[in-house]
Amino acid sequence: MQSPWRACELSGLALLRRPAVVLLICGATLLKSIAISQERATPLPPTELAGLRWTNAFFPGSTYRVAVPTGESLLGYPIGQRAASSAEIEKCLKAWAAAAPDRTRLVEYARSYEDRPLHYLIVTAPRNLSQLEKIQSGTAKLEDPRKLTEADAKQLIETLVPVAWLGYTIHGDETEGSDAALAVLYHLIAAENPEVTKLLEEVVVIIDPLQNPDGRDRFLKMIAENRGTTPNVDDQSLQHTGYDARGRGNHYFFDLNRDPLFGVHPETRGRMKAVSQWNPVLVVDAHGMGAQDTHLFSPPREPVNLHFPASDAQWGRLFARDQAAAFDQHGLVYYHGEWNEGWYPGYTDAWPVFRGAVGILYEQARIAEDGVRRPEGRILSYRESVFHHVIGSMANLKTVQANGKKLLENFYTIRQRACAADGPYAKRTFAVLPAANRSRLDKFIRLSQLHGFELFQVASEFTAASATDQLGRELKDRKIPAGTILIPNRQPLGHLVAAALEFDTRIPAKALEDERQEILRNGGSRIYDTTAWNLTMMFGLEALTLPTELPAAAQPYKPTDRAEIGVVGEVEAPVAYAIDGADDLSVTAAARLMERGLQVRAAEKAFDFDGQKFARGSVVITRLDNRNFTGDWRATVDATARELGLRAIAIRSGLGEGDLPDLGGEYFKRLEPPRIALLSRGGTSTYAQGEVWFFLDHELGIRHARVNVEGAPDLSRYNVIVVPERFGGPLPGAWTNRLKDWVNAGGTLIAMGSSAAQFADEKAALGKVRVLPEVLNKLGDYELAVFREWLARDGDLPPADAVWSYKAAPGLKYPWQSIDGAHAEEKELKKRDAWLSLFMPQGAIVAARVDAKHWLTFGCEEPLPVLSLRSPVLMAGDGVEVPVRLGYLTKVESNPGDAAKTNSAKADAINKSDSSEKPDTEKREKKEPPRVGWSALPPGTEMHLRMSGLLWPEATHRVANSAYVTRESVGRGQIILFASRPTFRAATLGPTRILLNAMIYGPGYGAAQPIRP
Repeated sequence: MQSPWRACELSGLALLRRPAVVLLICGATLLKSIAISQERATPLPPTELAGLRWTNAFFPGSTYRVAVPTGESLLGYPIGQRAASSAEIEKCLKAWAAAAPDRTRLVEYARSYEDRPLHYLIVTAPRNLSQLEKIQSGTAKLEDPRKLTEADAKQLIETLVPVAWLGYTIHGDETEGSDAALAVLYHLIAAENPEVTKLLEEVVVIIDPLQNPDGRDRFLKMIAENRGTTPNVDDQSLQHTGYDARGRGNHYFFDLNRDPLFGVHPETRGRMKAVSQWNPVLVVDAHGMGAQDTHLFSPPREPVNLHFPASDAQWGRLFARDQAAAFDQHGLVYYHGEWNEGWYPGYTDAWPVFRGAVGILYEQARIAEDGVRRPEGRILSYRESVFHHVIGSMANLKTVQANGKKLLENFYTIRQRACAADGPYAKRTFAVLPAANRSRLDKFIRLSQLHGFELFQVASEFTAASATDQLGRELKDRKIPAGTILIPNRQPLGHLVAAALEFDTRIPAKALEDERQEILRNGGSRIYDTTAWNLTMMFGLEALTLPTELPAAAQPYKPTDRAEIGVVGEVEAPVAYAIDGADDLSVTAAARLMERGLQVRAAEKAFDFDGQKFARGSVVITRLDNRNFTGDWRATVDATARELGLRAIAIRSGLGEGDLPDLGGEYFKRLEPPRIALLSRGGTSTYAQGEVWFFLDHELGIRHARVNVEGAPDLSRYNVIVVPERFGGPLPGAWTNRLKDWVNAGGTLIAMGSSAAQFADEKAALGKVRVLPEVLNKLGDYELAVFREWLARDGDLPPADAVWSYKAAPGLKYPWQSIDGAHAEEKELKKRDAWLSLFMPQGAIVAARVDAKHWLTFGCEEPLPVLSLRSPVLMAGDGVEVPVRLGYLTKVESNPGDAAKTNSAKADAINKSDSSEKPDTEKREKKEPPRVGWSALPPGTEMHLRMSGLLWPEATHRVANSAYVTRESVGRGQIILFASRPTFRAATLGPTRILLNAMIYGPGYGAAQPIRP
């Protein structure tokens, strides 16, 4: 039973309690205070609670080396009695490594954002410990079968000791795993049992006891804050649930269990490097789930990723049988599959499978402290919950011990098959084309290298006889430019390459049928995560799939020294410095230059100064604007560019080439320094707010404020407010009213996902954007807006003789007259929309078209890949700018004869006399294509929408032509809405660029009168 002596806080005074002493530090009246505190603070002992005490030994009958300190001697309580903090875990690791140098080696592999160390501890027999480098180099040889003979491979497999990697508590509030890791570690390090000795002789065990120290300590603080004097067994209490943002995510609230695909965070990057160095044959990831659940372990149910090695299913069943047998010995219940599917390749237990390991997930009923009363009436204590992870860990290690050579052979065979000329990945190469957005391409290259992909590059252009683009179009004789990055699928990590880079991995038919039935029966998805993740699409980079091996001219990729950085092109008295806007880091440069006190401009159009071309969105710092700058403006520009690896080009003359803009014209907008507030807590999605916070810190590196929704801050301090997606219901009405006044006064309001839907609600009256269900009776107006946008961008001119005619001829055609019939009645449309909304995507990448003349789309190309989730469908009509719409439109190719007939028909429509008295069907020469959802396609176009992932036809018809980003003026300010969060897992870099533009350029571009404090 838990001791009643608990750390607590009373009357603002810190109490440090021990069983026999209460020490209070309280200034001058120390002795009197101690007496008072003893009288007031000593609680009554808790009443007995049957079933709470679970005192069974984790390893009954074991004997341990005296020289190795026990967990209780280090922690002050038995292992598993309560959750140990990250500092306590570190204390144990260091003490045990020092006490047993013959069996252990401690390695720090990363540091968290809050500067907490992440360690793994190697535990193995002394002989293996002395040969760790040899074991590591041996597995490194096995990882590339192309460099081994079969005889060499066989010898390595026979002589190497397999490595097993066990990781725990990647979600910080699933605490049992780390305490189970301590129990397993102590047993393996200190036990004198022959079976442990033999296990360590035959397996190198690596235990990563705490994969998310920041999240764990944040959650333990919540437990302490909500701890009472008596044990609490109600899993609905704050002591068990915690509060926003709990401890699941890391410092920035990211789910680290989804991060291995993207490698964003230091905890993940360090672990990926370590796993790559050791090449374990087993990787375990121990989690917790609902307190009223039981215990789950692998293998997952369908759909399972198609690029998992074929042998994984067999090994998964073997490990599951052994783990089930171990649980059966204790009379425990468990399950596998059910909600746990294996489609997303970026889980911590999935990523190693593509590398040749067996990956196993544990999910134990999560107990935060004390215990939880279960439906059957018994209490599951924290310590017993820890024990369930101990059982699984030891069972898996024994399976590795019994099958070590076969597992090593499996590791080798997986990679050998991936390299085979007749294997599944032969004759396929992914080509990532050069990009002006160099920093984004560099991110992709660094991530690919972190994964271990083999990269190649071509120094000169070549022609591919066939290629497939990201829209699924087959291209013939496609020219591949010099500088293209080539990634052959046929390489040792072929499975991982395919999982990450294949454009359109499709769910098998049976799983697809099950998914459809689940939607129709229960209104929800069986897919646990997103169905699309292609790295080139997520990063917004153009890529092709080539059905060939590497061309002969391809050479291994070598990073080239970047051209000069900092101020480039010495000019005696430059009128300005310019940083090209194609690169995402140009926004960072603008933000940091303004924060350093310089006046900055951004170019609305592309320009050419001194023979140097610059993209729209380029950042310009003029001498005239900064004549009152107190520092050295050139040195400040130079330092900022250097820290970002950018070039700031010195401009001698601001005269544009030809009709291109001149420096003093309207196209060079002076920016207003942003003062950004990010709304947080109070029902705000922790993921969404964490992603924006991360980019503000790590992409921009500028000061900002995270503002608590539960308060009433002075909004006049800010000129940009970001409202992330919310899961706790809409913002309170008082906030909506305050934001309305703030926007009217000149603020830039940015909202995304469900928050965007709130501001698009007619009741909010904040702007003209609406959500689809509200405007089903006005679809014609929104359809016309789609036509008008397209005609403004790519419409055909009327025939010249009609434009310059001296006669006013009847019979003018209107855009909407090409549409095949009116919309259905509102009642029918509501029924349709309710049906279509059932099938909204769980996560699919769709193609969007981009307004290339809008400042929000600086740095964006089209088609722009956008991750579509179960997001609101935003509708924008007159008075609303739509920088990005879902659905990439292209003109339908036709032969010259068809084009001539079409032009002739257009001329006739304008010049012939009115024939309105004829039936409408006779007026049309041909029937236009039917609508895609609520809007017809502009004449002569076709739409590309799905790029990757599951997008049901019903969802296609609901989201096609809807707005992904909107911008509208409200009073002196503006509202910018995103249909879904643009910063998904810090990986959707195309949409993220739009958000960065909005936050940094918004006050200068969209607000008529900036707010000043």
